Amino acid sequence: MAKRFVYRFNKKNQTCERVMTEFEWAPGLSVSQKQKSIKNLHKAYLEKYPEDRLLEVSTKSTEIMGKALSAFNLIISTKNSNKFSVEQLFQAGKVFKVNGSQQYLLNKGLDARGLKKIIREINESDELIAFNLFGNGFPLEPKTFFYNWLYIQALYQNKNLADEVLKYNAFTDIELNHKKSYNSQAEACSIFTWLINTNQLEIALSSKESFKEIVYNKEV
Repeated sequence: MAKRFVYRFNKKNQTCERVMTEFEWAPGLSVSQKQKSIKNLHKAYLEKYPEDRLLEVSTKSTEIMGKALSAFNLIISTKNSNKFSVEQLFQAGKVFKVNGSQQYLLNKGLDARGLKKIIREINESDELIAFNLFGNGFPLEPKTFFYNWLYIQALYQNKNLADEVLKYNAFTDIELNHKKSYNSQAEACSIFTWLINTNQLEIALSSKESFKEIVYNKEV
């Protein structure tokens, strides 16, 4: 058995929730095994919340929309009209104590996985001290601040994808083990859904300070 969070927008209470869900894990690294685990996770969750609409958000999703919403596929256009995935910008935004900013790697033509691998290797014994992207600095706390800010900015730019997200109210990310990491594209989708339904998205995205105040003064 395994446990994963399901990130849920509670329509009744107009809040975001994390629902720990236990399910049968399908061992193995293949996509087919991951998708069996997703199926089992969704089945277990829907036994508790049968009226929810649930979407796996990752490259392992069985849904085209779920794959498109993966941070490895979701694209942000910069002010200079360059296009990068959320994952590329998240990795490049890391600032380490010794090696400093990793933003220079955006010019190397690396895809998200290549960029992530190089940053991990270069900074294996270094200490992450902040995030900074195009001169815009973010602290390490709240832990998911920079990631959720990036992801929701990307959704805001991609209206067609954003409209599809709003057809759901609960999201999973089978790759996220809450014991090892905390940034979740599924959580970001639930926050986006909450911000839209409570008419706070425009204000939240007006500045990183507004985003932090609105999102992190609430329990998400």
